[in-house]
Amino acid sequence: MKLTSKERLYFKNNKVLNEHVLKLLVRHVKKYRKVNVKKRGYQKWSEAKHPPMDEKLAELILILTQKIVNSPKFCFYTEDWKEDCISNASLLLMKYCHNFKLNSSNAIGYLYGSIENAIIQELNLKKKHCERFSEISINNLKESDLIVKEDFNPNIL
Repeated sequence: MKLTSKERLYFKNNKVLNEHVLKLLVRHVKKYRKVNVKKRGYQKWSEAKHPPMDEKLAELILILTQKIVNSPKFCFYTEDWKEDCISNASLLLMKYCHNFKLNSSNAIGYLYGSIENAIIQELNLKKKHCERFSEISINNLKESDLIVKEDFNPNIL
C-alpha cells in the first residue's frame, strides 16, 4: 500500500504526528464538552449533542484504521471483512473519541488502541455469526443427506 502525499504528511515523524493528533483531539473534546454541559447525573449518549468532527481528524482516523487493518496482524481475513472492520472501527472511534482524557499526552496510543479494539470486536462478532450460521445449516440437514450412497465413487471427482 503506497502512501499518498496527505498520508506522508501525517506519517512523516511520529513525534510530530502525536503532537498534531493531540491538538486535533483536544480541540474536538473541548468542542464536545462545550456543547454538552452536564446538568446533573449521567447523560445518555442519545441525548448528547455531537458537534461536527474536524475533517482532518476524521481523515486521520480513516487513514490509521486502514493502516491497522492492512497490517500483518489482520492479513488472513478477506477484503469484505476488512472493509467491514474499517467502517465499524471508524464509526466507533468517531462516535466515542470525545472520551479522550485531556491530561493524557499519548493521542496516537489512544487512537491505535481504540481502533484495534473496535477491529477485534467486529471480527469476533463476524466469527460468532459464521459459527451460528454453520450450526444452523448442520442442524437443518436431513438423514438422507448424511447417508453415502452405494454408487458414490470419490475418485471420479
